[in-house]
Amino acid sequence: MAPRRGLEEALNLWELRDIAHTTLEAGDRDYYEGGAEDEVTLQRNRHAFAQVTLWPRVLRDVQRVDLRTNVLGIALASPVGIAPVAMQKLAHEDGECATAVACARRGSLFCLSQQSTTSVEETCAAAAKAWATSSAAAPGGTSVSPASSSTSPKWFQLYIFKDRKKTFALAERAIRGGCRALVITVDAPVLGRRERDQRNRFTLRKGLALANVGHGSNPNVSSPSSHQGDLQKRIGGRDAGLDWEAITELRDHFTPIPIVLKGVVTYDDAQRAAHSGVGGVWVSNHGGRQLDYGPATLAALPEVVAGLEDYAQRHKGVPRS
Repeated sequence: MAPRRGLEEALNLWELRDIAHTTLEAGDRDYYEGGAEDEVTLQRNRHAFAQVTLWPRVLRDVQRVDLRTNVLGIALASPVGIAPVAMQKLAHEDGECATAVACARRGSLFCLSQQSTTSVEETCAAAAKAWATSSAAAPGGTSVSPASSSTSPKWFQLYIFKDRKKTFALAERAIRGGCRALVITVDAPVLGRRERDQRNRFTLRKGLALANVGHGSNPNVSSPSSHQGDLQKRIGGRDAGLDWEAITELRDHFTPIPIVLKGVVTYDDAQRAAHSGVGGVWVSNHGGRQLDYGPATLAALPEVVAGLEDYAQRHKGVPRS
């Protein structure tokens, strides 16, 4: 039997995936890796990148490469960040704290998921400690250091509850922890039909819990009669009636903290988002985990950009509602 490979031996993401296959329990692995229904959208996400052609320019001075950028007023070491991933303690006991610390040390954007297995307070504290002692070195010798900001670059992703007081209280906890934008997921008013999870009767294993929310039900209890119903317990209380009017309400409540809408993939919705006055849109199809047979995220990107650019051209100087 070949010896188990360590993470430090992985040369790319595919090799990290192979290592995960040898260490994660099958149900946990399928939770991370699976998509909705036939997983066509998931496959399209992967294939879309393979269709991209990179046309290189030559004879450019690349002795120093500066990848630093700025997003919503936040200085970043590079335009690469970590999207919200739920229940990270399924993969490692350090869970979300490990991811937050890694991002803080690199000056990269970290977005904490509402559905995390570590509380927002604990995760933000771990990031703050790492940020305070890190130079956040970036490739090429440039850096985004603690001197440039009192907190590491981090956002908080949340779903909107019917009980707005519950939503406001959770968001305010994240803001107190130093999260500098709120990412509202808008493509999951109901849970996608994730057949791998249904087949595995996926549950959080004993000792783990959703640390930021309590739904009044035990997510570790599985009933053989209704697998999808069991999975729905994890999203108890979400507002399936969320609409554009509610987004305006949320924007006004949280000003000056910017709102980012995650899950926008069309020209028309990009324009509606711009008109609503949010701080940004996140082009996403939920990793192919919500609507199957939808567009690949990369394919949707030009649509969304065109919608935002056309809106900006038509509404120069026009106040948004």
